Amino acid sequence: MKLDLGRYLLSKYIQLHRKLLDKLELFETLKNLFDDSFYKDEILQREEILKQHSLVLMSKIFELKTSK
Repeated sequence: MKLDLGRYLLSKYIQLHRKLLDKLELFETLKNLFDDSFYKDEILQREEILKQHSLVLMSKIFELKTSK
Protein backbone atom coordinates (compact mmCIF):
# COMPACT_ATOMS: atom_id res chain seq x y z
CA MET A 1 0.00 0.00 0.00
CA LYS A 2 2.78 2.45 0.92
CA LEU A 3 4.60 1.68 -2.35
CA ASP A 4 1.43 2.36 -4.36
CA LEU A 5 0.94 5.68 -2.59
CA GLY A 6 4.58 6.59 -3.22
CA ARG A 7 4.25 5.81 -6.93
CA TYR A 8 1.04 7.80 -7.12
CA LEU A 9 2.63 10.81 -5.41
CA LEU A 10 5.70 10.53 -7.62
CA SER A 11 3.56 10.55 -10.76
CA LYS A 12 1.61 13.57 -9.49
CA TYR A 13 4.79 15.48 -8.63
CA ILE A 14 6.19 14.73 -12.08
CA GLN A 15 2.96 15.94 -13.72
CA LEU A 16 3.05 19.15 -11.68
CA HIS A 17 6.69 19.69 -12.54
CA ARG A 18 5.99 19.30 -16.25
CA LYS A 19 3.19 21.86 -15.99
CA LEU A 20 5.54 24.26 -14.24
CA LEU A 21 8.15 23.80 -16.96
CA ASP A 22 5.49 24.55 -19.59
CA LYS A 23 4.57 27.74 -17.74
CA LEU A 24 8.21 28.75 -17.49
CA GLU A 25 8.46 28.39 -21.27
CA LEU A 26 5.40 30.60 -21.61
CA PHE A 27 6.92 33.24 -19.35
CA GLU A 28 10.12 33.17 -21.40
CA THR A 29 8.04 33.89 -24.50
CA LEU A 30 6.11 36.65 -22.73
CA LYS A 31 9.33 38.31 -21.58
CA ASN A 32 10.42 38.51 -25.19
CA LEU A 33 7.10 39.97 -26.32
CA PHE A 34 6.69 42.67 -23.67
CA ASP A 35 9.25 45.42 -23.52
CA ASP A 36 7.10 47.47 -21.17
CA SER A 37 8.86 47.49 -17.82
CA PHE A 38 5.69 46.98 -15.73
CA TYR A 39 4.72 43.81 -17.52
CA LYS A 40 8.27 42.57 -17.75
CA ASP A 41 8.82 43.04 -14.00
CA GLU A 42 5.58 41.22 -13.25
CA ILE A 43 6.52 38.37 -15.57
CA LEU A 44 9.98 38.11 -14.00
CA GLN A 45 8.50 37.97 -10.50
CA ARG A 46 6.05 35.23 -11.45
CA GLU A 47 8.77 33.34 -13.26
CA GLU A 48 10.93 33.41 -10.14
CA ILE A 49 8.07 32.03 -8.04
CA LEU A 50 7.58 29.22 -10.55
CA LYS A 51 11.28 28.41 -10.46
CA GLN A 52 11.15 28.14 -6.67
CA HIS A 53 8.14 25.83 -6.89
CA SER A 54 9.97 23.78 -9.49
CA LEU A 55 12.94 23.31 -7.17
CA VAL A 56 10.65 22.17 -4.35
CA LEU A 57 8.96 19.68 -6.65
CA MET A 58 12.28 18.36 -7.93
CA SER A 59 13.46 17.78 -4.36
CA LYS A 60 10.19 15.94 -3.54
CA ILE A 61 10.56 13.80 -6.66
CA PHE A 62 14.14 12.97 -5.72
CA GLU A 63 13.10 12.21 -2.14
CA LEU A 64 10.36 9.84 -3.32
CA LYS A 65 12.63 8.11 -5.84
CA THR A 66 15.37 7.51 -3.29
CA SER A 67 13.06 6.36 -0.50
CA LYS A 68 11.99 3.18 -2.32
